[in-house]
Amino acid sequence: MQTPVETLCKGYPPEFSTYLTYCKNLRFEDKPDYQHCKSLFKSVMAKNNYEYDYEWDWKELKKTVASTSIHNNAANNNNNNNNNNAKPNKITSPALIDRNNTL
Repeated sequence: MQTPVETLCKGYPPEFSTYLTYCKNLRFEDKPDYQHCKSLFKSVMAKNNYEYDYEWDWKELKKTVASTSIHNNAANNNNNNNNNNAKPNKITSPALIDRNNTL
């Protein structure tokens, strides 16, 4: 089964579709134009006024998972001690964070 690039990138900036189409059309012996690829994503960042913060979303996800794990263990311990005052943790997925709420 093949999913068209346009379907995969629906709702995202057009640069994502351009990037995937470019990659899909590369032949094995072709040398990728890395500058072109970087410029596509730099363009998205500039258009949306994103600031490059040198933080990776998966690091935030790892922190969230670790933090949630610690809090869940503490909540389970509290529940085992008949303490029902423990608040449930809200789990969010920061994998595609829109820091400026523009998407």
